[in-house]
Amino acid sequence: MNKSSKYESNQTSNAYRKDIKDFFLILRDKDIKFLTEEDMNITYDDFEDFINYLEVTELYFNSSINRKMSSVKSLLEYLHSKKVVSDISYLKWVKSKADESERHGILTVNEVKQMSELALEEREKGIIKKYFFLFGLNTALRKEEILNLKWNDFHEEGSSVFISGIGKGNVKYKKRFL
Repeated sequence: MNKSSKYESNQTSNAYRKDIKDFFLILRDKDIKFLTEEDMNITYDDFEDFINYLEVTELYFNSSINRKMSSVKSLLEYLHSKKVVSDISYLKWVKSKADESERHGILTVNEVKQMSELALEEREKGIIKKYFFLFGLNTALRKEEILNLKWNDFHEEGSSVFISGIGKGNVKYKKRFL
């Protein structure tokens, strides 16, 4: 497994764990180690209180609030399947917040080619930066995926070269390069 993918997976897992800890710390004023079965009976109002608390603190974007809610929802669904939590029917009424995060636009082919030519003007490693842009354009790989490529990620199949690996979210990819 690619080292970066393992790191990203651990990052995601740690974020979900922290989300769940935060939820119970805020609502029950308890560390998850000290929760009782009764503490696990969460209501719709509990979710509303949690969301309101996060909004009032102004520390989180809506996308982070949504992830926190999703983490707790997943935990409750799991606990419901194990008969620890009896009622989760209200979860369908807990709605995600509107995503207000700024998105990075998609570059046109001409814009990428212009950027690759501008990279040649860089004081250090201009030619490498140029080909980095062009390689990204050709493969549609993310920056981290390109930076983590190894020689054994390249495979010849007939007259084509394929790149395979594991990308964001531990999703396997196989891209035709040549």
